[in-house]
Amino acid sequence: MINSTLVAHCGAVKVSYGELLQLPSPLSMGPRHQPVPHVELVDLLKEQLSRCNVTVQREDYAIQTQGAKLFGVFDLSGVAGAGERGYAMGFRSANDESLAIRVVAGTRVFVCDNLALSGNDIVMNRKHTTGLSLRSSLGEAINSLFVQYNAMDKAIERMQNYSLNSDAAKALIYDAFVKEDVPLRLLPHVNEWYFDSREQHVDATDCHPRSMWGLHNSFTRAIKVIDSPARQFEITQSVGAFLGLRS
Repeated sequence: MINSTLVAHCGAVKVSYGELLQLPSPLSMGPRHQPVPHVELVDLLKEQLSRCNVTVQREDYAIQTQGAKLFGVFDLSGVAGAGERGYAMGFRSANDESLAIRVVAGTRVFVCDNLALSGNDIVMNRKHTTGLSLRSSLGEAINSLFVQYNAMDKAIERMQNYSLNSDAAKALIYDAFVKEDVPLRLLPHVNEWYFDSREQHVDATDCHPRSMWGLHNSFTRAIKVIDSPARQFEITQSVGAFLGLRS
């Protein structure tokens, strides 16, 4: 498997596309439940991206709850890039009625291979019900995705231009852990990446700027120590929203 932000633990397993093909067809849990096989969701996402002349450059998947839950990340090519960033998308789904199908815009920070998800900007959030037209819904989601990419570019530019002194950065870090349910064990990692990376990690240029974007990248580097792909997904979105990565 590729080295990505999805790390399997707590019942999660990293899988390849070929392994998704081997999963048994999910069973309906009621008269209005229309489970979507994970590989069908993945194939339709790729189909709708291809319709827009966008291809998946790399893909990463993890499953949980005996294969019922899927978490995935696509890195995309064919979309105009943005310097050290490239466009990505995150998605999740569950066939046990615990999660709706959810698609969010994202970027990949290539210098550190970190994933940034667009806060609370969700381009699709639909339940597995009998009225679901998946191809149509995903087509609309992909169209919305490009709107969100433009919004993310503007938000990132604002974050890059938002300078922070040490006291302001410390206050934001404190508030993130208090208000956003970020695991406390990440605190020393965030502190190290933001305040000490210039001396200890001279190649961590994404964390060096004393700005909101540098702080965000310090969080996303720290989030890599979280084992569960579900928690990584949630915390990355939460931190992105808190620090301003939204339209």
